[in-house]
Amino acid sequence: MSAGEIVRHLGDLVVTSFGGREAERVLVGAHVSETVRSKIITPTDFQPEILMLGMMAALLSAGTWLQLASRFGRPVSTTHSIVGAVFGFGLLVAGPASVNWGVIAKIVSSWFTSPLLAGVFAFLIFRSVQVLVLNALDPAKAAVRWSPLYAGLVLFVLTLVTIFKGLKNLHLNLPFRAAVGIAVAVGLTAAGVCRLMVGKILPKRPDSEAEYTMQPVSVIRGLADLVDRLGHLRDQAVGTVRDRVGHLHRDAATLHAEVGAEPG
Repeated sequence: MSAGEIVRHLGDLVVTSFGGREAERVLVGAHVSETVRSKIITPTDFQPEILMLGMMAALLSAGTWLQLASRFGRPVSTTHSIVGAVFGFGLLVAGPASVNWGVIAKIVSSWFTSPLLAGVFAFLIFRSVQVLVLNALDPAKAAVRWSPLYAGLVLFVLTLVTIFKGLKNLHLNLPFRAAVGIAVAVGLTAAGVCRLMVGKILPKRPDSEAEYTMQPVSVIRGLADLVDRLGHLRDQAVGTVRDRVGHLHRDAATLHAEVGAEPG
């Protein structure tokens, strides 16, 4: 790949990443900001000046902690940090009565349930990929067959999340059936596009070469078949040598008997 192609691909990556982050901020970020702004603590329990200074202190403390954690390579979350900062400010200034403990309980419980559920779904998805693609006789052909399914599922879920979380910030409340219908249409479209793209990327191979695709699983199976064939050849060779040695012994015995029977 030339330097120009690398720069072009990096530029496409930067533009795509920037567009995705901005779309996330506009569609989904407002939901998180609203929770941090008014649902962790009750703003009416504070004087406006105190609330302004407290939120500024929360931003400063969360930013300081993120800088320190990044400096020492600690995996921390921006959302977790700002939630803890706002919670500490409200608890210190106005006491426990100003804290919405039900919201805090939901947030804290999500810190434990989210990794657990994500791990379970990741295991199931990878296991399905392992069974359907990696362990297939021809993994490349299996990837062409099953990639559209996974692409469609990803876009289906992302579309539902965008509709349920993002469009509400734009005051566009769609019925459940309409949202599912739009998500299904987007997922099917993504599956079709993926099928066309994957079909063009993967090279076409003769059917005779399809069985021994250069993939780890196929190579192992090919080696196993080769070992079995070599074992059969070895058994045949050993049997042939034994037969010939037996014939030589019999010929030698016959010759010895004939020599011994001749008159002296």
